Amino acid sequence: MTIANQSEYDAWNGESGRRWAADPDRHDRVMDRVTEALLDAAALAPDEAVVDIGDWLTIPGAALLRYGSLPDPDPGPGMFAQSDPGIVQDVITASGFHTVDIQAATVALRLGSDAEEATAHLADTGIGRAVLATFPDDDRASALQAVTDVLAEHTTNDGLFLNAAIWITTANI
Repeated sequence: MTIANQSEYDAWNGESGRRWAADPDRHDRVMDRVTEALLDAAALAPDEAVVDIGDWLTIPGAALLRYGSLPDPDPGPGMFAQSDPGIVQDVITASGFHTVDIQAATVALRLGSDAEEATAHLADTGIGRAVLATFPDDDRASALQAVTDVLAEHTTNDGLFLNAAIWITTANI
């Protein structure tokens, strides 16, 4: 069997998938508003599917990267490989779908109940762990505190939210 996006398959059947499976309720809470927005906007028919793509790390990333750098890119597509709608369309079409429609949307992504929880969540993501691994041990606590400080500005009574830019993509089989 040929897998159209082998690196994503490997990630979800590897460490990323194990982390999600270890605490699915937490990850589902983070994604609740994204899922709701996707399903509402998509109004899916039985023969349609949705692929979402998000970029919600800019604010904490800017605070974190004052202390270090991005890791060297892994070979193959990275976490933003599908940020170009043309690439998304090509991948979906190559997977046997047709009548691909891609619409940009912005949703408020709940990262935690407060800045500390959101920082812990972000530090535990694949990109968070990869960036933190580039820092000298002496700088990690200060870097994470800088992220917590900048995230505190986004805390509401309902939790900490940052906007996520996503693609709402539908296609027919």
